[in-house]
Amino acid sequence: MKCVPEYLEVLVKNLVSNGVKYSFDATDYDVPGKFVVRYDATHRSLSFMNFGVPINHVEIDSGSLFTRGHRGTTADDRGRVGKGIGLYLVKRVSDLHNADCKVTSQLQNPGGHQEFARNEFTISFPT
Repeated sequence: MKCVPEYLEVLVKNLVSNGVKYSFDATDYDVPGKFVVRYDATHRSLSFMNFGVPINHVEIDSGSLFTRGHRGTTADDRGRVGKGIGLYLVKRVSDLHNADCKVTSQLQNPGGHQEFARNEFTISFPT
């Protein structure tokens, strides 16, 4: 499989942009920062983790999170706007590189005034 650097740049830019856009200060909690990017050479994966707006598990499980034009049910939290194209492009680039895109979202303060989650997008490339 041949890598297309320009496409991977689109993938990274969209995940960084979303991670920053949907994050907020979680310094009152025991977290490594509001946004973290990691590369794991052993598992050939890139992980983008943020602490911010929770992602609905139904949208993760159904794959609708990656549908063109889809904006998550919590995406408008605190006035955030978008076109619903970023995650669609992430999924397309992952698919073009035969990479697996896994998403997790774990609520960190259930019932809190402004709920926030630990969200992680992991792109695992084939060996």
